[in-house]
Amino acid sequence: MNTLTLEQQSKKQVMKAAISSLIGTFGSSIFTFGLSLMLLEKTGLAISFVLASVIQPILAIFLTPIVGPIVDRYDRKKVIIISQLVTLVILAIYGLYWGLSAHPQKGILLQSILLIIVLKATDQFTYTAQQASKPDLVLSDDLMKLASYLSMATSISSLLTGVLGAVLYTLLPFWLFVFIEILTEIMTLFITLTMDFRLVHSQEDQLKRATESDKGSFLEGLRYIKHQKYLIYSLVFALLMNFFSAIINVGLPIIMLRTLKVSNVLYGLTETFFFVGMLVSAWLAGKIKDPSAPLERSRKLSYGYAVGYVGISLMVLLVHGEILAVIIDGLLLFAIAIVNNLMNIPTMVWLQREVPTHIQGRLMSTITTITMVASPLGLALFGALFDWQTTQPRLRDSLIFLGGSLAIVILITGLVKLLKLDLKEAKIFSEEEYRETTLVEKKESGN
Repeated sequence: MNTLTLEQQSKKQVMKAAISSLIGTFGSSIFTFGLSLMLLEKTGLAISFVLASVIQPILAIFLTPIVGPIVDRYDRKKVIIISQLVTLVILAIYGLYWGLSAHPQKGILLQSILLIIVLKATDQFTYTAQQASKPDLVLSDDLMKLASYLSMATSISSLLTGVLGAVLYTLLPFWLFVFIEILTEIMTLFITLTMDFRLVHSQEDQLKRATESDKGSFLEGLRYIKHQKYLIYSLVFALLMNFFSAIINVGLPIIMLRTLKVSNVLYGLTETFFFVGMLVSAWLAGKIKDPSAPLERSRKLSYGYAVGYVGISLMVLLVHGEILAVIIDGLLLFAIAIVNNLMNIPTMVWLQREVPTHIQGRLMSTITTITMVASPLGLALFGALFDWQTTQPRLRDSLIFLGGSLAIVILITGLVKLLKLDLKEAKIFSEEEYRETTLVEKKESGN
C-alpha cells in the first residue's frame, strides 16, 4: 500500500467519523430532549430536564476504573460495536414497552432513570473507545481535521436540536423519538463496521506495546499520569476551565431573564450566537496551522476566556436596553465560543499524538470523568451564589463574573508556576524514559 493510498484512506475515515458523529449526536440529542419533555408532561417534575446531567457524572466516577482498562486491553472496534448493540437492545425494550403497554405511564420515571443509566454507561464506553482510537483511525496530520469536523458535528446537532426539538415533540408521538434514536444508532453502527481501526497501527502492535509496558490496569494508568507533569497540567487545566464555564451556564439565564428582563425569544437568540461561534471556531481549527506549542496557546486563550467574563461583568452594570444587551451578550458569547474551541481542540490533538496508544483509553476516560464532575460542581456553587438574595442584583451578578475571571487567571498562572512548567517546550516522556523513571523509583523505595 503506497503512501498516497494511505492518505486517501485516512481522509475517508475522517469523513466517516464526522458523519457518524453528526448522525449519532443529533439522534441522541433529539431523544434526550423528547424524553425530558415527556417526563415533565407525565410527572410534572422539573428534574426531568437535569436527570441525565445528574446521573452522568456519578456514573462516570464509578465506571472510570473499568472503562479505561477495558478500552486499552481489548479491540476498540469491538468495544464500540458491543456498546452500540447494548444501546439498541435497551432502546428496543423501552420502545416496545411504551408502544405495547396498556399503561405505559405507570412507573415511567423509574424506567426512564434505568434507561438513562444504561445509555450513559454505554455512551462512556463508546466515547472513550472512539477518542482512544483516533491515532489508529487516521494519520497524525489528519487528527486536527478530525477533531475539527467532530466539533462541527456537535455544534450542528445542538443547533438543530434547539430549533427542531420542541416542534417535533408537538407533532410526533413519543415512541417516534425512540424510533429516531434507534434508527440513528443503527446508522452509526453500520458506519463503525465499515471503518478500519488498524489503519495506522495494527491491533497486534497495540497489544504488544501494551504488554511490554503494563497490563492495562487503571492504577498503572494513574502511575503513568503521575510521572507526566504536562499531563497533570492538562487534566487540572480541563478541570478548572469546565468548573468556571458553569458561571456562563447558570449565570447568563439569570442575568438576561431575571436581572436585565430580556424576553425568552431574544435570550434564545443569544444562545444561537454561542453555537454559531462553536461551529465557526471548529471550522477555523481545521484550517489554521497546528500550533507548535498547543499548551502555551491554550494558556493564553484561557486569559481571553477571562476577558469575556469581564465583558459580561461590565455589561450587567452598564447596559439597560434589552436590544443592546442581546447584541453585546451575543457577541461576547460568540467570542467565548471561538476561544473555547481554539483552546481545547489543539490540546486534545496534542495528547492523542503524544500519549502512547495503549494508554489512550485510561487517559481519555480520566479526562472525560474530570470534565463531567467539574461542571455539576460549578453549577452547584455558582447557582447558590446567583441565588443569594440582595438589593443589588446587578452588582452581585457583575462581581461573580469578575471573580470568575480573576480566578481563572490566578489559578492557571499559579498552576504553571507550581509545576515549574515551560509550556513552550511541553512534552510527554517516551515509554523508555517512563520505564527508566519508574525503575529508579522502585529501587529507591526498595532501599
